[in-house]
Amino acid sequence: MNGQILSISSHVVHGYVGNRAITFPLQYLGWNVDALNTTNLSNHPGYGKFGGSAEDPQLIVKVLEGLEEIGNSVDHYNMVLTGYMPNESILGAIKDSIFKRFNSNNHKPILVMDPILGDNGKIYVDERVIPIYKQMFCSGYVDLITPNQFEFEVLSGVSIKDITSLKQAIMAFSHAYEVKNVVLSSINIGDDMYSVGYTRGAHELFLVSIHEIPCKFFGCGDLFTGLVAHNFYKAGGKLTAQVLNDSVHKLTKVLQNTLDLERQVRGTEDIKVVNDIKIVPSAKYLLEEFGDGEVVYIEMEEA
Repeated sequence: MNGQILSISSHVVHGYVGNRAITFPLQYLGWNVDALNTTNLSNHPGYGKFGGSAEDPQLIVKVLEGLEEIGNSVDHYNMVLTGYMPNESILGAIKDSIFKRFNSNNHKPILVMDPILGDNGKIYVDERVIPIYKQMFCSGYVDLITPNQFEFEVLSGVSIKDITSLKQAIMAFSHAYEVKNVVLSSINIGDDMYSVGYTRGAHELFLVSIHEIPCKFFGCGDLFTGLVAHNFYKAGGKLTAQVLNDSVHKLTKVLQNTLDLERQVRGTEDIKVVNDIKIVPSAKYLLEEFGDGEVVYIEMEEA
């Protein structure tokens, strides 16, 4: 691959979330990864306690300026990926910095954004990031977003309960924003879980079935975004069922291997939470090629 990617997300010293869950997998898949950290924490908050803090927004700006001074400005990269943004000051600084380069140069890297807001009906970041995300999504610069179901409901203003409300949420989002491609990392419809893909103007949704593993994992959303970004770039910036299917299967393999290894360590099958996904021991699954899985296509009305 030998592509260049700038990944802007959180950092923990211990564990695998944010850039720690993105950098090694993408390097293993052939990317040169420059990681810009929005936090510097001992570990993720799922442990119940942690040390550290969000980074200073001015420091982030200075780092971006330093990269530009050595020839690595934002438009130097093939792709820019954004993840966890702890507050509006950091997200605003990143928006201003990268959009300035997009405005001043003909080359624009693929921009993939994971608008991390919360999950399970609860927002766990500064809510003042939401208007900034909305501004960014109206810009026309964003090529792909990867929210979870709750985050997409917040952005679209539509609660998703079934296929009909899913279509309504997609239509509402498409009318409100200028994002070219949408991936919902997971949604629950009845007793089934799916990952969803939608390309603006294609008037077609596709759903990839997810094999649900009965355990909570931290960092899997970050890893998923990295995998989707990789496959999206390989596909020439096109969101296809194969892009999503391969990403889902790779993630599922990593999570299942993580759970199997954790069961061996703990000596029990009854495990409900795993704090850290086992990315390094699961590296071989990142290189496996997965064929076409079961895909459900749903026709959409024109937006």
